[in-house]
Amino acid sequence: MKKPHPWHWAYWRIKLIPLLLSTVVSVLLPFSLPFRVIAGTVFYVFLFCITWRKADGTRAFPPYLW
Repeated sequence: MKKPHPWHWAYWRIKLIPLLLSTVVSVLLPFSLPFRVIAGTVFYVFLFCITWRKADGTRAFPPYLW
């Protein structure tokens, strides 16, 4: 499989759904900016690590985009 170009988001292995969710959560938190950035980053890493799989090993919901 051909590796994507550096200007494409898939090159950096960013999952879009966790990125959007963590950004929204960090913006909505009523705390100071440093705490919101830290909380958003921790939430993104947590969601990034989740890969739900069915019993046969295929990827289930959420269908993270690569």
